[in-house]
Amino acid sequence: MPQGRTVTVAFDDIDNRVGGCTTHFTTLFLLESSRHIDYLLDYPLLVRLNPAIPWKTRGNAATAVRMRTSLSPEEVLELASWMAEEYTSGRPRASGKRPGIVVIEGEPWSDPRLRGIYREALTGVVDPVRVSRLLGRIGALYRGGRGIVGATAATAALAPGDPYTFEVIGYRAPGSWSPGRRAPWSIYSTGSWPSCTFNNVEWTSLEASAAPGGADPVLAGVRGFCPFTGWCRSSGAVFCTVFRSNQHTGPHHAPLTPRFTPYSVGYTIATITGDPVVLPKGHTVVEAVALGRRVDLVFFRETWPLSMVARMLREGDIVGVVAHVRPYRSRGRPVLAVELLDVLHLARGRGFANPRCPVCGSSMKSMGSRGGFKCARCGYRSAMYGRVELWTPRSLVGGRYTVRPGRYPHLSPPPVAALTGDMRFPRELRIDQVVFTGEFTPPRFPMNPTS
Repeated sequence: MPQGRTVTVAFDDIDNRVGGCTTHFTTLFLLESSRHIDYLLDYPLLVRLNPAIPWKTRGNAATAVRMRTSLSPEEVLELASWMAEEYTSGRPRASGKRPGIVVIEGEPWSDPRLRGIYREALTGVVDPVRVSRLLGRIGALYRGGRGIVGATAATAALAPGDPYTFEVIGYRAPGSWSPGRRAPWSIYSTGSWPSCTFNNVEWTSLEASAAPGGADPVLAGVRGFCPFTGWCRSSGAVFCTVFRSNQHTGPHHAPLTPRFTPYSVGYTIATITGDPVVLPKGHTVVEAVALGRRVDLVFFRETWPLSMVARMLREGDIVGVVAHVRPYRSRGRPVLAVELLDVLHLARGRGFANPRCPVCGSSMKSMGSRGGFKCARCGYRSAMYGRVELWTPRSLVGGRYTVRPGRYPHLSPPPVAALTGDMRFPRELRIDQVVFTGEFTPPRFPMNPTS
């Protein structure tokens, strides 16, 4: 086997809301360049980034391929750029939405500067100009607009020791990339493998959340702790690709700062200062103090049962939240949209009751604001009595609360499951260990989503 170079190529912004898919493009790149790849150092990476970014397409994902190749970094960039131009031609582009491609020789996952960009891209907004300057200083090659931020972050993601999961993505044939699709029944069989798969079906409604609804090539993507490819055989997918991912590992749980910068995301402790308010559309707002500032915690209706738990919070409760900072301040205070709730301390429940009659023990009745109380049984009355304050039990218990299974946000971890970072890395993988074409002929490029 020829001795090639260690090269990482990463992609972002290959898709948009009209069509296309960055993971689909990454698979086509693997197949097109396979004759130049000695072996892969890792599964292709699916890297989820800050979920609060407003210009994301869907799940704000970038991809990366780590390989030993006979191509030079310049040749890899030229090949990837040509393919990206062919793949996106014919589709309208949003402002600043150009494919981002980054090529780095060596081991970018071990560079602390690139790791810093990755951590920032998980929780905040990163300036593309600063990223381009860094890439120039380290001798990396790149092309594109804002997409170079996600691509740069992907090159340094999932280093040895980082927690990870897998996603096996099946793709539809060209000509069937319209919105909506019938989820293959094999998706529902993944529920029989709870130690391997998770968050693929919302069992309360029997909806296959692994199947998206947009105009893109994806048929479905099964998430799990192992590369569960069994569902592909009977799914009708043209081909399937195994991605290693940071999904559902909680890498965005870094502490929020007191500035509460819009579009940032992270974890903070808050003390509840008011009773929950349920808005007409079903969203729940709770006043709180976090990091010395008054904030509004918002639990959207779609986060049920999390939004129902929020209605049980009371003044004095102490909670931890993973939340997105919204760009508006409806009541002059930061608005935090909550995706995960830790109930850390519960205030004692308070209630009031009428006093008991000192003569017969019956409950007395009020005779008005200044009339005192009177016993209906024996007639005893007194203006000296008032209502009695009682401490009542709470129906809410401490612990972690999330949205329902099948609706976990891309980065939030499931409530149970030990994610590990002990996978042997780097590996030596053949492309046919990563991309499964089954009985079908491997797709050829170009495969334009607008066709």
